[in-house]
Amino acid sequence: LLLVALYMIALYRGLGVLAVLELVMFGVVVYGLIVVMGNTVGFTLTLAGIAGIIVSIGIAADSSIIYRERYRDERRAGRTVRSAAEHAFGKAFRTNLTGNTVSFLAAVVLYVLAVGPVRGFAFTLGLSTLIDTVLFATFTRSTFSLVARNPKLANASWVGLRTVSTEPTAPESDRRRQKVKSR
Repeated sequence: LLLVALYMIALYRGLGVLAVLELVMFGVVVYGLIVVMGNTVGFTLTLAGIAGIIVSIGIAADSSIIYRERYRDERRAGRTVRSAAEHAFGKAFRTNLTGNTVSFLAAVVLYVLAVGPVRGFAFTLGLSTLIDTVLFATFTRSTFSLVARNPKLANASWVGLRTVSTEPTAPESDRRRQKVKSR
């Protein structure tokens, strides 16, 4: 988890911190559900179940990366911070929903066809994938939107919302300079 957190912060700066907060929220919800199920229905977490949770951490981190990369794409296309955040969510949610649906269906098939500890892996993977989808649609969208709508945060260089340059690339600017010189 520490390596994932450091990677996210190094890649996305302030938005990486936000991604780490999303992963923490994911962990709290998954842990809380496991505790509640343990107390109410006698759910026991096995080593295979822990492996399912570890795999789902990668799925949750991927959700954050998808959103941030879609945001960068929208900014490169010339959208404002606020507009890019909204458009990026729509595209990222469709991508995330597709990936999570595949993971969830694989977990269901594995749960139905498997026996023993493998069922624990499939159950925790499926449960965690559902939690990731719900948190992405609620918590991730809300926190990212709050940051994008706050002028102080949106303009702060350490947050990383304005890092994408809409300036022409080097070859384009070189061609423009050559045209001006030739006139």
